[in-house]
Amino acid sequence: MKSYLAGVLLPLLLASSLGVHAATKAGPAEKPAPELLNVPAAPATPVTPAEPKKDESTTAKGAATSEAAPAAAAAPPASATIIPPPASSTTPATAASGTSLPPSAPATTSDVSTTAQFDRFLSLTITDILIALFTLVVALFAWRLSGAVARLASTAQSQSETTRRSVEASERAAEAAKRSADAAERSSTVLQDQSARQLRPYVTVKEFLQGPVKDDKQFLHGWVFQVVWQNTGATPTRGFRYWAALRQFEHEIPADFDFAAPMLADFAGGELGSHSTVTSGTLFVSQQDVLQIQAGTRKAVLYGKSEYHDVLGQDVKRETRFCVEVVLVSDPGGAHATPFSFSYFARHNAVS
Repeated sequence: MKSYLAGVLLPLLLASSLGVHAATKAGPAEKPAPELLNVPAAPATPVTPAEPKKDESTTAKGAATSEAAPAAAAAPPASATIIPPPASSTTPATAASGTSLPPSAPATTSDVSTTAQFDRFLSLTITDILIALFTLVVALFAWRLSGAVARLASTAQSQSETTRRSVEASERAAEAAKRSADAAERSSTVLQDQSARQLRPYVTVKEFLQGPVKDDKQFLHGWVFQVVWQNTGATPTRGFRYWAALRQFEHEIPADFDFAAPMLADFAGGELGSHSTVTSGTLFVSQQDVLQIQAGTRKAVLYGKSEYHDVLGQDVKRETRFCVEVVLVSDPGGAHATPFSFSYFARHNAVS
């Protein structure tokens, strides 16, 4: 669009500048030459009709007088200015003597106008031509400059578009890198968690031991219970402590009974190695209580908790809780060595 406007407007500009400059140099139009004053010709001497013949002396004298009169009339006075007669398109006047005068050269308005135009054209000097050439050069330079500016604008727009696409590609790459980093971090977290799960210590209850308490005469006084803790993990514990308790209730076991150690002295410490076990102290229930449990008027629960940390550097406190009901399945006074069974209670059983 800019190149089209330059091609149309620049010739018009050049023609306008040349016309204005020529008009300035030529100045106002020349005025036509003033018309010449029409001076009437000297009146011719009237011709007198011939008179009757007189004597020769009178005739000669009259003839001399007649010849001298036209000469005197034709000769202008010494102080007068001779003004040529105006040009006329009519036939030349005839003198009184009958002699024809030569006609003047006609001068028309078209000849004067053509001459004035030619003079104005010749008034263009070398300076005017140089100015016109300089104007043409400036116009060509402006046209070339407009084309260069258009090309630069197109190049700048193309570079801007390329930069925009590069920025968008960089943003997409950064977003992809961020997603990859997040995925790698999640993978690392999952791997660490899996490693921790595979290597951390796991303390659970392996089994419950039971045995009768008899004196030297083999009299049965009651029964004792023990809890066997085990570490099934690949690493040992750190700061391992545990306790166990036996508690009896009338008829039913409350669902919200206080899950607490009866005495602080029951806590035991130490470390539990990988795939190792530890057995708690004995918990005694008398034979009379056993008979009430057998009759169904009494309930007994065996419960406890262990606390420990792992050696992987995670400062997380872990614990294991258990709670079982002591159930009598055979005659406690007979020869059977294990008359009790242990049924997990509905609450207070968890491993963290």
